[in-house]
Amino acid sequence: YKKSFEHGFIWLLAVDKNFRGRGFGELLISRALASFKAQKIKYVTLAVRSINKPAISLYKKMGFVEETRDNDRGVLTMIRRNL
Repeated sequence: YKKSFEHGFIWLLAVDKNFRGRGFGELLISRALASFKAQKIKYVTLAVRSINKPAISLYKKMGFVEETRDNDRGVLTMIRRNL
């Protein structure tokens, strides 16, 4: 969703375990980023559990980098700039 004029946020992205590894996550992220770009969003953030290595790998592949890490809660915040 559009959090502010320049900031998009991806909230609760999930792919059913029976359909993982087929490119659906990448497709969902690509479509979200395209939508944000069309809205002139400058950067996108998301939160992911630090134990979710496959999701973190996907987000890195899609151009996101770690922004903050909350070890107590086990959550990473990731950001992608320059859509």
